[in-house]
Amino acid sequence: MSCQLIQGLIFALLISTFSLRARLLTRGGAAAQCVLGVIVLGVGGWEWTIPILVFFLSSSILSVIAKERRHDIELLSAKGSTRDTAQVLANGGVGGLSVLGN
Repeated sequence: MSCQLIQGLIFALLISTFSLRARLLTRGGAAAQCVLGVIVLGVGGWEWTIPILVFFLSSSILSVIAKERRHDIELLSAKGSTRDTAQVLANGGVGGLSVLGN
């Protein structure tokens, strides 16, 4: 296993664990994020990781800030601000596939 893949695994585990504890991701979402993180950082390096990480963190922060305003809307929806596997793959899957095809 290359050094970059190991770095990707460690970083992805840290981010997914933090995200799960902060209730930004479900368990399935955290697992998907971890796999995606290993692929993106492990194969593509930081130049592929930074944009997807900035997107995830900024959208998570905005979700938390806007949570009170969206409370009534969330009551109508089965999903809340915690992202699941499908949402993680929908937002980051293209990046993961792109880095593999690069």
